Amino acid sequence: MEDWLIFVIGSSIATLLIYYKHYYFLSPKNVRTNQRIPNFTKEQKSSQQLSTSYPIPLKIENNNFQDQKPKLDRQSPQKVIQPKAQQNNQVKPRVQSLDLKQNQLRIGQKDSVGYKVKFKDDFQESRIEHRNHRKEQINIDNDPQYLSSDEFSMKNFRPSQSQEKQRPDQATSIPNQSQLQITNIAIVQQKIFNLYNISCRVRNQDAKFLGPAILSKNYDDLFIDKDTKQQLNLFLRGYRQVRGDGNCYFTAIAFQYFEILLKKFGQLEFEEVMSQILIMPFQIQYGEYFIEDPYQSMCAQRLVQLLQGLRNRPYDLEFVMADPNQEFYGLAIIFFRNLAQFLYIQYNSQIINEYKPDLSNELLTWEFQCNDSEMINSSLAKYLNIIINVYLIDQRKSEVTQLNYGQSKKNQIHLIYIPGHYDIGIPV
Repeated sequence: MEDWLIFVIGSSIATLLIYYKHYYFLSPKNVRTNQRIPNFTKEQKSSQQLSTSYPIPLKIENNNFQDQKPKLDRQSPQKVIQPKAQQNNQVKPRVQSLDLKQNQLRIGQKDSVGYKVKFKDDFQESRIEHRNHRKEQINIDNDPQYLSSDEFSMKNFRPSQSQEKQRPDQATSIPNQSQLQITNIAIVQQKIFNLYNISCRVRNQDAKFLGPAILSKNYDDLFIDKDTKQQLNLFLRGYRQVRGDGNCYFTAIAFQYFEILLKKFGQLEFEEVMSQILIMPFQIQYGEYFIEDPYQSMCAQRLVQLLQGLRNRPYDLEFVMADPNQEFYGLAIIFFRNLAQFLYIQYNSQIINEYKPDLSNELLTWEFQCNDSEMINSSLAKYLNIIINVYLIDQRKSEVTQLNYGQSKKNQIHLIYIPGHYDIGIPV
C-alpha cells in the first residue's frame, strides 16, 4: 500500500515537472516574459518603432513625411504600417520620374547640338538675306529716280539707317564716350592753365603769345639800326613778333611747322605726324610743378584733336596759338620741347657728357631759354625734313649772318635771332 502510494505521488510529480518544463522553458511567450523590459515612455516607444520600421534612405528622402511620423504614431501607433506602405508607393513613381528626366536630358543634349547647328545656319542665312536686302535698299536710296528733287538734295543730311536703328548699348556708349572726352579736355586745360598761372600770367595776364604778321621793312619793334634792316630786307619782307618768355624759340618753331603741316601736307603725311605726337611724352617742369604721367597721354590726345580741328581752317592757327586763354600754345611748346630733348639724346648721345650734360633737363623746363640751339636746329631739321634758316643779328657790328640747317628745300622755317630772343621771319 505504501509502495503504491509512493509510485502515484512520484508519477504525479514527474508529470508536473515535465509539463512545467515544456510550458515555461520551451515556449517563446515565456522567453519574452522572462526577459527584462526597460521602462520606456510612449514617445520613446513610438520613436523606436519608427526607427526600426522604416529604412534610413527613405527617411532622408522624404522630409515632409518624416515630420509627420511622430504625430501619426502618437495618435495611432497601430497604424504605423499604413504610412510606410504609402511612402513605398511614393518612392516608385519618384524613381521613375528621375529616370525619365535623365533620359529626357540625354535626348535634349543630343538635340541641342543639332539645334545649335541649325540655329547657326539659320542665323547665317538671315544675315545674308539682311545684307542683300540692305544692298538693294542702299541702291534704291541712292538712285535719283526713286527720289524727288527735294529728297535727293537733302539725302546727305539724313541720318543713316545704322544711326536710326542704333542698338541700346551703342546709344548709351556714345554719351559715355563724349562725357569721358569732355572730362579729359577739362583735365588738360586745368593742367595747362595752372602752368600759365605760375609763370606767364604772373607777369602779364592779357599778353598774347604771338603777334600778327607785320609786312614792313622798317622792323621798328626789333630795335635794330638802318644797316641791319637793309641786310634783313635781302631775305625777308616782314616779321612776326614772339612773346619773350623763355619759350620764344619753340614758339617760333611750333607756329611755322604747324602752319606748313596744315597748309601743305597731304592727308597721309598729316596722319603720320599725328601718330608721332600720340607716342611722344609730354613731360614739363617749372619749379616744383610738373605734369604727372597719367595726364601726359591726355595732353597728346588733346593736341591731336586741336590740330585735326584746324585741318579745314588753317588760318585760325594764329588765333589759337596767340590766345593766352586757350591750351593750344602750352601743348605745342611742351611737344616741341620733348621732341627736341628726344632728338638731342638720340643724335648726340656720344658728346652729351662733353658738350652740355644739363641741356637735356633744361629742354624740359618751362620758359627756360634755349641759347645753345645749334645742335637742336640740326636735329629738328633732319627729323622734320625741313630747312631752318636762322638770321643772326650782331647789333654791335650791324651785321646779319644767315645760318642754314637741313637739306630739304621744300619746306622752310625762318628765325630772326637777336642773342637772347627769337622772332619769326616772313620770307621774300
